[in-house]
Amino acid sequence: MSKPSVLAEAKAAPRGVRPDRRASVRRACSLEALSRPLELSDAISWGATVQDISAGGVGLLICYPFKPGTFLAVDLSAGHGGSRTVLARVVHVTDQSDGTWFVGCEFALPLNEEEVAVFV
Repeated sequence: MSKPSVLAEAKAAPRGVRPDRRASVRRACSLEALSRPLELSDAISWGATVQDISAGGVGLLICYPFKPGTFLAVDLSAGHGGSRTVLARVVHVTDQSDGTWFVGCEFALPLNEEEVAVFV
């Protein structure tokens, strides 16, 4: 079974390493967050830990593998005790060895650097 040529061209990075295609710099953090899919109005919220955040998106460590393309409302807890809800679309999902999932999301509306600084 042959692979499409598009997949063959994408093999530039070593196995298991994804090229970083973000337009904005990731900033490591460890915040608590809640996430819930928008498509289900009565969906439960899933607790998550924010692993990194940038003006363009957020990386969540969570116990549920939301499918790419799913829109999430993500409630981010700020260090000063406040919180902010942002709309994000799941871009990729990676299974972790501890049974959790790393869910990379893109914000519907990018944050500015001052907004990002509140969460790191």
